[in-house]
Amino acid sequence: AFKMSTTRTIEQLVESVELVDNPVPAADLARTGKAGMIVVQPQDMNIRVQFIEGFWTATADADAELAASITVDTSAGRVLGTTASGDSSATGGAGTLCDGGGRVIGEATEKALEELLGQIGERFANSPRLREGLAGTR
Repeated sequence: AFKMSTTRTIEQLVESVELVDNPVPAADLARTGKAGMIVVQPQDMNIRVQFIEGFWTATADADAELAASITVDTSAGRVLGTTASGDSSATGGAGTLCDGGGRVIGEATEKALEELLGQIGERFANSPRLREGLAGTR
């Protein structure tokens, strides 16, 4: 889900995206007709779930914290290097045998990922150094 969601976010910000298995050396970018190389790397993921007993029912509380780094290199060198994070929480019924825990973990993680990708998109789109670095590649 992280790779697909990240790719969709980046596709909204650039003309085209080509996924590669290995990084392209900066010196080879211009030769291959690429403006730059974007690397988004997951850094950290912390998930916590807690079940709270009630008189008749139990509640599940979950917190999710995600962090990732983003770097952008052009043939002239690195034009962006930053980290972003997202965190969220969710609460719901614990369910039978605490099966509601998975649901609230999923909800909290989904919201945290959305926040993380929003930050990545903002940092990418609002970077003057990135715009200046890419202006010379066209």
